[in-house]
Amino acid sequence: MRSRLSKNFSRWLTAALVLSAALVTGASAITAATDPPRALPKQVLDLVTLEFPPLQYADHAGVPQGPVVEVVRRVFDMLDIDVVIRVMPWVRSLDAVRKGEADAIFTAYRNPEREVFLDYSREVLLYQAVGLYARNGDNRRFNGDLESVKGTNIGTVSTISYGRTFDRARDRKMFRTDRAEDIDTSFRKLMAGRVDFVVSNRFTGRHELARLGLTSEIEELPMPIEVMPSHLAFSKARGHAKLRDRFDAALNELKASGEYAKILSRHGIHPPRK
Repeated sequence: MRSRLSKNFSRWLTAALVLSAALVTGASAITAATDPPRALPKQVLDLVTLEFPPLQYADHAGVPQGPVVEVVRRVFDMLDIDVVIRVMPWVRSLDAVRKGEADAIFTAYRNPEREVFLDYSREVLLYQAVGLYARNGDNRRFNGDLESVKGTNIGTVSTISYGRTFDRARDRKMFRTDRAEDIDTSFRKLMAGRVDFVVSNRFTGRHELARLGLTSEIEELPMPIEVMPSHLAFSKARGHAKLRDRFDAALNELKASGEYAKILSRHGIHPPRK
């Protein structure tokens, strides 16, 4: 009798355990089905740029600032993509995107050498005018054609491109160039009479002259050499062609909404007409 009761109890206990396991499994399945899906981690891109005030620069704490930085951050925010921006010397920035060590670079002019390793945005990030600067009272003039400054000595900065018009004339030896590590040095050479002109993006030229207190000593010549589009360009080594198209669409939307112009205006930036 006791043996029969023991067997019956064992069968009952086994059935109870099976039922309990089934209930737990069912409850887990229901919970899994009703739990909200976990958010996937956001994509993070590594962007590089150069110290190029007032458009982009690192503040005293090393944090990237400036109107172009703000525009770039806003566009990627629209795409739900986080970005890390590094301000580095231009040569190092170009090398990083060439090797695929960074995802994209800004603000970059187009030239054949860079097009080999960069996928440029089709939408223009910012139009920029490049012009010449001379000492006040100097009789040298520029009429918009680089033939008018043939044979002169022009101060440039390191490996900066100044657009196809200037770069081609330089390659043809139409004039001599005196390279410096920064525009401050170029302006000091101009004041010392060591160069006849300095070439610069006008946003940067005006900013640096004001900072150096040289606005009454050096003048910006009225005629620009060229008004050029500058871009955000993606590293071809990273395979971002589709992302480039999404960036173009978002930047176009930002412009159409009026927010793009408001960001630039808030920083005192008014792009030249193309």
